[in-house]
Amino acid sequence: MFALGGFVVGWKSEGSTIIEAGIAALVTIGGLLAIAGFAIDTDPVVLAETFGVPLASAIVGAFIGEKVQGDVIVTKDD
Repeated sequence: MFALGGFVVGWKSEGSTIIEAGIAALVTIGGLLAIAGFAIDTDPVVLAETFGVPLASAIVGAFIGEKVQGDVIVTKDD
């Protein structure tokens, strides 16, 4: 779902939006941790699964979304 969300952000937003997708992923992870009572395991593998995989998925999805979007056409009225 993080990759799909990142894809939509990259596809529908103008300009470079890869960082925005990463920030959205971190905010979502923070919300999920708040619901879980901020119980964070200190095992490196669990931390990578909790933070790294969703963040990387969102960034890759946004990158692909920007590639699908293509170049923005600039007209004289812009």
